Amino acid sequence: MTGPAACRRPCASSGNRKRVPVLKIGSLQLESLAMLAPMAGVCDSPFKRVVRHFDTKSLLSTEIVNSDALLVGNREMLERIRLHPEESPAALQIAGHAPEPLARAAEIAQEAGADLIDINCGCPSPQLVKSGNGAALMKDPTRVAALYSAVRKVTRVPMTVKMRLGWDVDALTVFEIAKIAQECGADAVWIHGRTAVQQYSGTADWDLIGEVKRTLRIPVIGNGDIFTPEDAKERMARSGVDAVAMGRGAMGNPWIFRRVDHYLRTGELLTEPTLAERIATARLQCQYLIEEIGERRGVLECRKHVAWYTKGLPDTADLKRAVNASQSAQEVYDALARYLSAQPNPEALPDAANVGKLVDAKWQRYQ
Repeated sequence: MTGPAACRRPCASSGNRKRVPVLKIGSLQLESLAMLAPMAGVCDSPFKRVVRHFDTKSLLSTEIVNSDALLVGNREMLERIRLHPEESPAALQIAGHAPEPLARAAEIAQEAGADLIDINCGCPSPQLVKSGNGAALMKDPTRVAALYSAVRKVTRVPMTVKMRLGWDVDALTVFEIAKIAQECGADAVWIHGRTAVQQYSGTADWDLIGEVKRTLRIPVIGNGDIFTPEDAKERMARSGVDAVAMGRGAMGNPWIFRRVDHYLRTGELLTEPTLAERIATARLQCQYLIEEIGERRGVLECRKHVAWYTKGLPDTADLKRAVNASQSAQEVYDALARYLSAQPNPEALPDAANVGKLVDAKWQRYQ
């Protein structure tokens, strides 16, 4: 389902201006150095539509699409490959451990309108790994070569590979796997600076990402522990990567892509949205979720998104309790409005559909 016409179009005006491409991945010319990394539970269509209210240039990835499940018509996988027009440029990530099904999934992804096909060799999720998918492939160079070659043969759009440093610290296979990807025709690689065993513990090793970057001819997109524009600039300078991708750093933070890209280009920090703008954006995210998957499921999903959007804000306990107890969309919206009105010197809640324009107006002076 789609929302009101005013909500179906990107709202960031200066973000729509034509800019000089800063990165080329195969035939795809990108105008932003910031990207949304594939991450289950984060990169759904409602979130990407919200991002487009603030940034129309960054490459946005889908959630992982399991090739075997897609080929048997799994409802969730079919939902994940359905791209709204405003999501472009869009990367569609596929996962699998057998060449033929993975190649067929790549063909379906192309037909769905993906601007780029990404192969998942980096997700440490136990559910994926136990079936030989995701980061489990970092242990099998022979298999990944067959996978990459099969997908490359059927893709017209750029092909990339998302990987980790290796399975564990004793098997840092990223150098070999990245070189295989390049030799098999990958147009770029994404590297998360942890091993599969680490999952998200410890810190991402950007020095090692940089070492891999220096061995390759194709672009490298670095990923891991980027939560602010300053993080992005420091890690990009340290590693020499061509672009950066945010996953966890984008949770409840759809404006990070525009802010990161602008800071990398100019050294200027765009102001963060106000509390009222943040709450209005959370409401927009909930609205899109409910429109997309229905009120019952959407209200349940709103719980985690409201928690992400309000992380670090004062006095959110009552808000979270109210949202967690909500049975309808209106109850969620009312809880957000009550929270804002209870703050000292409360601001009026901006119209959710226009919040991108309001934030963009403040950013105009930086252009």
